[in-house]
Amino acid sequence: MVKTYPAVLLMASHGRRIAIGAGIVLALLALVLFGVGREPVTLVVGLSVALVVWAALRLAAELIEVVAETLLPR
Repeated sequence: MVKTYPAVLLMASHGRRIAIGAGIVLALLALVLFGVGREPVTLVVGLSVALVVWAALRLAAELIEVVAETLLPR
């Protein structure tokens, strides 16, 4: 019986879009919080967090793509 890994397959096929979406949502949240509080620190920290989350998810998606291509049967 061949094992299937739905989470790996999902991230392999949609991981880059998920990373972009998460980064955009966090950037928009940072802009909204800046609009409400008018604190520049909120904007800088929020956009920095959005960038780090995007980069981390993008890296994870690429690693999962490599694992899925090399280890999972087709």
